[in-house]
Amino acid sequence: LLIPHIQAMGATLATVVSEGLCMVLYMYLSRSYIRWRDLAKLAYKKVLIGAAMLSAVLLVGHMLPGGFGTLVIQIATGGILYVAGSLLVKDAFVLSILGFLKSKLKK
Repeated sequence: LLIPHIQAMGATLATVVSEGLCMVLYMYLSRSYIRWRDLAKLAYKKVLIGAAMLSAVLLVGHMLPGGFGTLVIQIATGGILYVAGSLLVKDAFVLSILGFLKSKLKK
């Protein structure tokens, strides 16, 4: 819904909001198994990755003229930063996806 109106900014915002909603849902469903402090330690990494993504996408948007090409570059920049940031903080989900892809490529 946000992408047609505010383009890459909408995609980035939607990503950050969806990550936040997932985090809140995880916190609620696991409240009797995991301490809130442990979840906060995990959440701040996602927030920092999202902030880096947003900053980079905005910077690319200001440096390049508008249009479809700029949008594609902004999406690619955001995606690359998300994966790189997730790898940097050793996010289990991203590492498991990369492990799966690696095993499929070896076959």
